[in-house]
Amino acid sequence: MEAAVGRGPSDVCRVFYHKGEEKAIPVIIGIVSVCLYIVTAGISGYADNLISRQVGPEPVKLSDGGEENGIRAIEMDIADGMTTTPEDDKEFVVIRIKDEYYDIRRSGEYLRLHDVYTVKTDYPEIAEGNCARVVADVDIICGGIAGYEDDYFIRNVKSCVPVTYDEVAAEFALADAGEHNIDMYNHLLIYHDAGSSYLVCIYRDKTVVYKDGVFYAEYDDESAEGSETFEPFLADPGTGDTDELKETEELEEADELKETGSYYKEPGKEDIIYDESTGDRYVKNQLIIGVTAGTDESLIENLADSYDAEIVGYLTEMKMYQIEFCRDVSYTELEKMIENLESCPYISYVMLNYVDDLKNN
Repeated sequence: MEAAVGRGPSDVCRVFYHKGEEKAIPVIIGIVSVCLYIVTAGISGYADNLISRQVGPEPVKLSDGGEENGIRAIEMDIADGMTTTPEDDKEFVVIRIKDEYYDIRRSGEYLRLHDVYTVKTDYPEIAEGNCARVVADVDIICGGIAGYEDDYFIRNVKSCVPVTYDEVAAEFALADAGEHNIDMYNHLLIYHDAGSSYLVCIYRDKTVVYKDGVFYAEYDDESAEGSETFEPFLADPGTGDTDELKETEELEEADELKETGSYYKEPGKEDIIYDESTGDRYVKNQLIIGVTAGTDESLIENLADSYDAEIVGYLTEMKMYQIEFCRDVSYTELEKMIENLESCPYISYVMLNYVDDLKNN
């Protein structure tokens, strides 16, 4: 289940202690005031320092020419050395590997994949294993605690045009996987065989291979490093993960989870909705319901049926149900349902299935 961000009640307890005669009260108040001032000043200073490290410095104008080009630089923060440069109409080539997005760059003999993030917008519409030429407004971020390397944070996608493997190979001078193995210079390799094109992608600690835009195989880096070229692996994917194998593993994981009494439905990217008015991301057509101890599941099943919904997830220890409606339900309808369900005596809370998306913040 996607991480659910609850908005539960908070218990705040303030205890006041009074001791002594009335004449002692002004002295006590004076001492307490001084202490509170010192503590507050310390907390304020720490908070200001923490916020400045997280948010980053204020922008400064370098030159009128830079402003005219739509490019502004932001002064380097001494604390973590992060710089941000907004740039409009930036053109770059993106590849989607699994559910991650990267832009392709070549610098001399180095061919690198750089992470692509988004800022309250959707990713370019690219199927897994495919490439596209993207034009977008971006923030280019370098340094910082996270160690960004001129990574792109997309603010607005303006165009997205598909690009073939051969076009990518020609533009970025990809090395041939039949002549090269995994090395420090290449994050992408190209291979041709019997009319098909293979793209070999160095992905984190894995090597993922796509054939004509479709997943073909996956290998541990160590399994391929001993080979002179990558060609033998492409000719015979062997024990590399296939779509059927991945599906089997996912089913086995689900069965293991169900044995504990818990299970969940993992949403896809297309199921995530961003609400501009609140800045929240949530799973469409779903609610999270917490119930009181001892509540029989049949009550939740009947409740779901009455709303034309079904239970698609349950966390035993938290007594939490994930229910999904059998039709598209608007944000307003979900809010109304939450209001109605909160009146049920055996329901402790109801909320949207909020998504904690670290790459879309």
